[in-house]
Amino acid sequence: MTMAMPSVLIVGAGPVGMTAALELKRRGIHPRIIDKAAGRAQQSRALGVNPRTLEILEPSGLTEQLLMMGNKLSRNYIVEYGRTAFTLRLSKLKHHFPFMLIVPQSETERLLNDAIRAQGLEVEWNTELMELTVEGGQVTAVIATEDSCTYETPDYIIGADGAYSTTRQFAGLEFRGSGYPIVFALADIQYQQPRDPSAGTIEVLPGGAVASYPINEHVVRHVGTSADIVSLIKNRRAGNSVLWESEFHVSFRHVDQMSVHSVFLAGDAAHVHSPVGARGMNLGIEDAAWLAWLISTGEAHTYSEERLPVAKRVIRFTKTQTDQLFQRGPLIGLSRRVLAPAMLALPFVEQMALRRLTGLDAPAPPWLEK
Repeated sequence: MTMAMPSVLIVGAGPVGMTAALELKRRGIHPRIIDKAAGRAQQSRALGVNPRTLEILEPSGLTEQLLMMGNKLSRNYIVEYGRTAFTLRLSKLKHHFPFMLIVPQSETERLLNDAIRAQGLEVEWNTELMELTVEGGQVTAVIATEDSCTYETPDYIIGADGAYSTTRQFAGLEFRGSGYPIVFALADIQYQQPRDPSAGTIEVLPGGAVASYPINEHVVRHVGTSADIVSLIKNRRAGNSVLWESEFHVSFRHVDQMSVHSVFLAGDAAHVHSPVGARGMNLGIEDAAWLAWLISTGEAHTYSEERLPVAKRVIRFTKTQTDQLFQRGPLIGLSRRVLAPAMLALPFVEQMALRRLTGLDAPAPPWLEK
């Protein structure tokens, strides 16, 4: 007797929601995916696609397309007051993707959207989750479009609707944590003179730090404290073009459980942290793929216990790294200048650091094991 495939509603059509849709469809499940926005965002908050994400997207064919489009970052210089303190050599990572791939989030989303459309799925834009109700263990979703309102009772609801998730709010899940006491900013600058596209830099400054990552030979993304980015733009505007600049705030928060009843949260809807380490979008994509696999195997009830510890570990790691870059003190400075270079000179420590930085320290997805 053939078992009926479960019905799945995905709320949010960013990279996390579209990954969930793609991975479900790859396993024979045809989800519905909605988003209250009018269409895909054109700006790119996230840039880095790490080796774990490349592993996850490889079976669907997206990794090959991303590799053709992206810029391979093979090393990262940590510079303190004009002097290189140490270098993280991603090229030494023992993995078949020994680099961080730099791809604007808008391009990653475009490829994901093309992939799900090729599988017969369409994002329903201008479509919003208005309410969730629970009765007798059954969750009902109220969904509104511009001209209608419907009631749906899917077997699974995936909230991939970001840090201000309405799915999370309707499910009654608290978002515990706090904001970080610094205003951050980013700027994409197009330079006349070409830059080395394989090298990133984190420069520690008296008032904070600025991370710089090349999108290509001429365009560089700079991220740092708002004051440092304003100063950088002022100093580098002559002869160059500022393509985009934006301020943002950072929080370190997570839910206490990533599911309740038949409602599941993935990505920023479940956990947020600073952009240090480029783990945000990657962690969300990993959540989405993991959940899709568990739904297909009938084991979705284990999702929270498998994914929440990973999210908490990433939050602790990124909080520590953020403090080391943006907080001041003699011990922190000594750690950057003396302890870190000495420890990274040990091959096993270097591999451990590289695996953590690139997301390979988390348990490997079971469906990828050979």
